[in-house]
Amino acid sequence: MKNRNQRSLTEPLIKSEKYKVVVLFFLMLVISAQQARAVTCHCLKDREFKPSQPASADPYILATARNSLLAAAAGIDKGAVVRQRMTGATETDLWLSRYLSTRVDQTADQLLEARDKASSWTGAFESVKLNTSKLGNAFNDARKAGDAEGMARALADPVLGNTFDAQGATLALLRREKANIAESAVALYLAVKMVRTPEDILNEVRQGKQTWGSLFHSQGIRVDTVGDLIAGAVKKKN
Repeated sequence: MKNRNQRSLTEPLIKSEKYKVVVLFFLMLVISAQQARAVTCHCLKDREFKPSQPASADPYILATARNSLLAAAAGIDKGAVVRQRMTGATETDLWLSRYLSTRVDQTADQLLEARDKASSWTGAFESVKLNTSKLGNAFNDARKAGDAEGMARALADPVLGNTFDAQGATLALLRREKANIAESAVALYLAVKMVRTPEDILNEVRQGKQTWGSLFHSQGIRVDTVGDLIAGAVKKKN
């Protein structure tokens, strides 16, 4: 009788605890999903030029140029680049893994794994004894300085130079102007179309006289085609 009473008293408690565990589990799932969306969603919805908001599509233009340039240079699907960006990989990470793997005897996964275990890209390259002697002085000087962004730029500049027939002095000037890889790509593309210098175009945008969207619109180029146009130019020349 005593055991039966004990069971009757404890059964609701057991059920209640199980209910709490189930509820807590589902709450954790919901919170995790919300956090994942907050972290990984880089959707840029403004993908057309709006005269009333001439700069609204500029973030998309730079993002699609950045991803398309890298994907075409590395010979991989742009979706793979976008997915890695959505999981937190930086542009530098992708140039120093996805693209660099096409120039050395390590795969992108091996380079990324080495980076995960090291405190820096320089440390990662040391750990796998990566031979980068054939990548040129700019890359190896940046490597010695521990400058990951400099290494990425040293990989991207030859691609930009070959694609847009840009001389080293032009690329150096864009670097001095602190143009990032995406800004350099769109400035060089527009310079060819408009028969102007890329640094003039860059400064015009930075001074607020034009936007990337307004410049592409002036050439009859739809914003949502910019990535494909840059990728096509890379594939044609590299």
